[in-house]
Amino acid sequence: GMGISAPGTKRWLQVNDRMCEILGYSRDELLGTPWTDITPQPDLDQNLALLQTMVEGKTDQYQMQKRYVRGDGRIVHTELDVRALRLADGSLHRLFATVRDVTERMQAGEALREQKSLLEQAEGLAGLGCWQYDSADHSVWWSHQMFRNIGRDPALGAPPDLDGYLDCIHPGDRERVNAFMRSADAALAVIHTEFRRHPDLGEERWFRASMERHRGGDRGWRYSGTLLDITPIKLAQLALQRTNAELERRVAERTEQLSVANRELEAFTYTVSHDLKAPLRGIDGYSQLLAEEDGPRMDE
Repeated sequence: GMGISAPGTKRWLQVNDRMCEILGYSRDELLGTPWTDITPQPDLDQNLALLQTMVEGKTDQYQMQKRYVRGDGRIVHTELDVRALRLADGSLHRLFATVRDVTERMQAGEALREQKSLLEQAEGLAGLGCWQYDSADHSVWWSHQMFRNIGRDPALGAPPDLDGYLDCIHPGDRERVNAFMRSADAALAVIHTEFRRHPDLGEERWFRASMERHRGGDRGWRYSGTLLDITPIKLAQLALQRTNAELERRVAERTEQLSVANRELEAFTYTVSHDLKAPLRGIDGYSQLLAEEDGPRMDE
């Protein structure tokens, strides 16, 4: 949209059809109407301050992001460009303005920011960080949650290379992670590993790393991955492993105790059996002898 206004009264003197469409007024409604009447705060104060610099002759042009109140009451977002039309003596005579409607772009940008905020919130709730590396320009990007997971100060930015990343890894896991990161060049699918962050970066945290690579057009490979905080699950697994190991130790110890008891019982029963056999044989022998010699004469 284009229009000409008077710097003193701020009234529109000429406007084209597109200006009427953008602002939502008829030409007759706009002509003679001060643009200050349809400019909300704080945009109005900012516009007047820029106009004052033009009136003082300090500039002949200014631009700003500006909102207008349309005829239907809705707000329209615009990019305003104003140029000075001066008289021969240098005094400001008219203001020539071009107005570009950027409402849809602003709404799309706001929707994008909202989606980004929701994504960051979801990442924070899930403890899931994301990263990306482009082999063409060696650019590295980390999400906010990636910094929180690793414990690295966002002001330092993402590590510029693999060695910088490995410096964030627990020394006991560094070699495994190094092999994992380099194995992506030969992997045909998503690959995974688990590791801890460096003790200097905070309390011990366990992560499950996932990574894949895909073509970045004609510019080489692009690597992307996630880092999921699995500390509660990992600690539970380690506790379960320790419990199982303790149970196995106790079972082995108890089994050995039972084996010793069984061996002692076998020795005892053997001794009892041996000690009982001799008198039983004597009783059996004398009983047979008694039956053979005096059996017929014995009463009940």
